[in-house]
Amino acid sequence: MDTALLDGVWVDVKNFLKDGLVDGTFWDKDTGMPISSHVKSRDDFVALFSQFIDQVENTLSSSGMPGLGEFFTVSLHDILVIVIKHSDKIFQGMVIDPNKTNMGILYNVVLPKSIEKTKQAMA
Repeated sequence: MDTALLDGVWVDVKNFLKDGLVDGTFWDKDTGMPISSHVKSRDDFVALFSQFIDQVENTLSSSGMPGLGEFFTVSLHDILVIVIKHSDKIFQGMVIDPNKTNMGILYNVVLPKSIEKTKQAMA
């Protein structure tokens, strides 16, 4: 894993989203350890969303629904959390202020670029 490339993902995301990117972390879901972070490493975020992902995946599976896709969005009060599933182990979470973000750029430019650059880092 090339963590320098992952750090570069945050530079790219920040360049596009400016103040709309509040925080972000790449983490290993199995170990619960952050790999690369924007602003600061959020161990509480990583632990919470690792559990959340497990619960959602188990619920979807037990109800016969398809599993989570490549990314999903959680709308919280005044912020969005976008989680990208790069593999079964590597996840990327971004905390977004939707009032400071062009959502079209986020979904059509930032997410695809982030996914592509992360694939390069994982190769």
